[in-house]
Amino acid sequence: MTQKKPKILVVEDERIVAEDIKASLCNLGYTVTELVSSGEEALSSIESARPDLVLMDIMLRGSMNGIETAERIQTVCTLPIIYLTAYADGKTLDHAKRTEPFGYILKPFSDKELQSTIEMALYKYNLEAELKRSRTWLSTALNSIADAVITTDENGLVTMLNPAAEELTGWQADQIIGHALKDRFAVREEESGLKIQDLVRDMLTSQEQTRLLSNLVLSRKDGSEVFIEGSAAHLKNERNQVFGLILAFQDITVRRLAEKALRDSEEKFRAITASAQDAIVIIDNQGLISYWNPAAEKIFGYSYEEMYRQQMHPLILADDYIKHVTNGLLEYTISGQPPFISKILELDAIKKDGGDFPVELSLSLLKLKEEWHVLGIIRDISERKRLEEERKKMQDQLFQIQKMEAIGTLAGGIAHDFNNLLTAVCGQVDLAMSKLDESSPIFESFKHVMATCKSAAGLVRQLLLFSHKQPVVLSTLNLNMHIQEILSMIERIIGEDIVINTQFDEDLWSVRADYSNIEQLIMNLAINARDAMVDGGILTIKTDNVVLTDQDCQTKPDTRPGRYVRITVTDNGSGIDEKDLPHIFEPFYTTKPEGMGTGLGLAVVYGIMKKHKGWITVESELDRGSRFELMFPSTSQKDETKHKKIVSASALQGNGTRVLIVEDQENVREFTHTALIENGYQAMEAASVKEALHIFETQNGKFDIIFSDVVLPDKTGISLVEELLSLKPDLKILLSSGYTDERLQWPIIQERGFRFLKKPYMLNELLQALRDIIDQT
Repeated sequence: MTQKKPKILVVEDERIVAEDIKASLCNLGYTVTELVSSGEEALSSIESARPDLVLMDIMLRGSMNGIETAERIQTVCTLPIIYLTAYADGKTLDHAKRTEPFGYILKPFSDKELQSTIEMALYKYNLEAELKRSRTWLSTALNSIADAVITTDENGLVTMLNPAAEELTGWQADQIIGHALKDRFAVREEESGLKIQDLVRDMLTSQEQTRLLSNLVLSRKDGSEVFIEGSAAHLKNERNQVFGLILAFQDITVRRLAEKALRDSEEKFRAITASAQDAIVIIDNQGLISYWNPAAEKIFGYSYEEMYRQQMHPLILADDYIKHVTNGLLEYTISGQPPFISKILELDAIKKDGGDFPVELSLSLLKLKEEWHVLGIIRDISERKRLEEERKKMQDQLFQIQKMEAIGTLAGGIAHDFNNLLTAVCGQVDLAMSKLDESSPIFESFKHVMATCKSAAGLVRQLLLFSHKQPVVLSTLNLNMHIQEILSMIERIIGEDIVINTQFDEDLWSVRADYSNIEQLIMNLAINARDAMVDGGILTIKTDNVVLTDQDCQTKPDTRPGRYVRITVTDNGSGIDEKDLPHIFEPFYTTKPEGMGTGLGLAVVYGIMKKHKGWITVESELDRGSRFELMFPSTSQKDETKHKKIVSASALQGNGTRVLIVEDQENVREFTHTALIENGYQAMEAASVKEALHIFETQNGKFDIIFSDVVLPDKTGISLVEELLSLKPDLKILLSSGYTDERLQWPIIQERGFRFLKKPYMLNELLQALRDIIDQT
């Protein structure tokens, strides 16, 4: 490998001399980074060229001479500097010494003299750099270790102590370095009283290389004493000559006090364990029982005499315990690290009569007569297990109730705020779309926004259905008709690779149900089937009439005899694992990958069926698809639902009808007001009951319709419209709300027969609701 040529910066104000030096250096095999003539140039060149050495004349051009330049160089970096000068007077030499140059060459000089001076300077520089690195490493190591380290010379005088030694002894380094140990603090052996000074003298004169130190007492600067242990070793030079000692100590006071306390408490321990209710067993280092308290006799049925010097593991069924004790004792003997200590194990134990019962076992180490034993505390937890099982069942039931209530509360709050936001967003998008041609690219973008709004509204509706916070409006329905109405929506959602097969009973009985609930139920099951048929498949929706007898219900849990309408939804997808079937209707339980499902879909279906006094059953097998059966009680009443045709916004003009809008949410109020004005209504707006009453009074009651939010900041919308109806009985009333809980006052709305528009509502829904009110007699 070719050795790298040293790079040299030449600082010489005589150009001819500088060129001559450069030629000599190049002939000698060096690399000249640059020739400069002033101190300022030298500083700049060092920063850019990074030379290995500087040859510098003492007398230079500019504001700095060579010595001043060297001083400036040493403030920014460490470089070997050799002075080239024609001056050899004492004053110049003394001045130059301050910069600690690596050489001083008098002009004129020979190439050989130049080379030898450079080589010696580089050698000395590299040697000092290596020594500095070694000293830094040694200082860092000694200062960072936790042990107290003290070194002495061959006369026993302290030469160094690290921060840990300062903390342990109470002495600072500048207070003790250079002094004998005996003059600052004393260390003695606890039993013999041998002082550490004697040990230092003995170690320095003996052939013993190292010595372990234990049972020592250190007298600190403040007079307090601590227990320590450690080691002493010779410090030797490169000729293997002893020039001092290194002492390393650790503070073991806490451990020694604990050991003493343990010895003092052995008798107390035996007295206490004899009266304990738990079985207390001590196992020696051979794995044999050396202590067996009265509680152990009672719990296991064996006397102390029967168990003394016997193994414990035949009384424990768990193989893990045997492995822990056998391997753990061996590992502790080798490494001093017992893996089974400070752990609580639940195991099955065996009584003398052969019966097994659950126990709780905790293990710890115990030192008795200088030997380590294992202390085992065994508690019979049969009764606790029974109580825990009962408590768990009750807690699970309570938790489920609390979770449902919490979700219901959360959903109600979300519904209000989110539905207000959706009303404003969807409404503004609807208004914008009504002003665009359907062929416009912007129209298509708005369609995507509208679809997203509807999806968001659907998610809120799912939460409300699941939490039973959605008002239920029961009417007599023919399920065939309503499923047929949402088939086109299902086809768009599940995709073209899934074929929908319908089998409707033409004479299907009617049921009492909520139309929106049925729509949500069918949609959830269709989406669930879609996710199970990733490569396409067949989705079958079937309806038929079923009569269940008492005999039928005996073999089918949770069923009741009677007349039912059955909806069967079948797919040929991936199916459901048998272990998952008992959980699929649990809230937030999902078998789909993370991010692919909320775990609410089937839980909502289950809740809807319960709300309609029906039930749902499922049959499924992996890779064979799934079959869901939904049973609705039938009714003899005829289908009373009025199916309205979808009417465009242009056909729902207000023709000057005067409407007072009462809404506290500004963005909703702004959309509603704009929508009515743009569709032929005369509209005014109020943000509170007080403001609405003031407007009604100033306008002399000249309004045809009051369109009010139910929940307002000062009073309810219901109290407002009742007060206005007392003033003008022929007013038409339309109420709206984003709330779904008790704040909606749904029973009062139904009782009074007020027309209600649920948030979020679209433009056509708003105009249709107003048109219905205008047209009603």
